[in-house]
Amino acid sequence: LEKLEGIKNSHPTAIFVSAHFGNIDMIRSVGRKYSRVRFKSLIDRSNSSKFFDLMKSINPSFEDGLLFINNFSVQSSIMIHDFLSDNGWLFILGDRMSKKSEKKIDGRLLSREYSFPFGPAIISFLNKVPVYFLFVYKSEKQYRISIEQFSYSEDISRNEFIKKYNYQYSKALENVVLSNPYQLFNFYQDWSVDERAYN
Repeated sequence: LEKLEGIKNSHPTAIFVSAHFGNIDMIRSVGRKYSRVRFKSLIDRSNSSKFFDLMKSINPSFEDGLLFINNFSVQSSIMIHDFLSDNGWLFILGDRMSKKSEKKIDGRLLSREYSFPFGPAIISFLNKVPVYFLFVYKSEKQYRISIEQFSYSEDISRNEFIKKYNYQYSKALENVVLSNPYQLFNFYQDWSVDERAYN
């Protein structure tokens, strides 16, 4: 956790991009550990609205620490910007497209064509705060954290930012998946060549 301690001390505002890999719930536990840092996990409610309604009926505090959006829009962009402007850590999953999303980033993962969601990349570009690729997984009976900072220049163009972001994120995800392949949650036909990633 030393890296997170360093981030907390130097960057009270940051974006952490993770994936459906390892133990996603541990990311929220990491956020709770750093209680002096405001943190939210960005959730697209349109993907699992019934699930979240059920969980809230069981545990009213379930949604604490969650920031809900319905697809990426101007309204959600303003909400995210306001949260980050007030010093907060925002956690996003960057490897799955929303059911209703039309925008995607074409890239590669595990040597195959793969479509990544557009939202995490453009959120990172618009807010110009430090961005980290964060993965929490279990190895040798211990939870481990892989964290890598996304490096970019301040004057980078939007297209170049997205291109560089997608390359670095896919490589960071690929590295942890190759070392722990059975911890990747693969529910869909993601490796599509002629179709969108989400079927």
